Amino acid sequence: MILKIPHQTWSKIERGINPPPKLKVLKSFLLVVGAKTYEETELISLAKRWKPSAKTNHPHELLLPPEESIPLLGEIEFNRRVEAAMEANKPEYEHRHFRLPSNQAGVD
Repeated sequence: MILKIPHQTWSKIERGINPPPKLKVLKSFLLVVGAKTYEETELISLAKRWKPSAKTNHPHELLLPPEESIPLLGEIEFNRRVEAAMEANKPEYEHRHFRLPSNQAGVD
């Protein structure tokens, strides 16, 4: 809340789905958590070397329902949950490792 970043976005940053925030936001975060100088140096260094998680653009395994649940959930609900599992590991904005499809660019 202090950084004015939605929980879902910050969660994706922590999981390596979204890239680290801009340096200004990262420095604000370091101030909020009371990071020491060496911790600040290390975190900024890690942010510069960031690579997306292997889970990016794959369904979130904890949210993905098993196919055996289709008779219980129904196909529409099953598909809705699969889409939600995919959304949980989809980057929210473009970066050099991921480009939004042209029909989604600039859409929030």
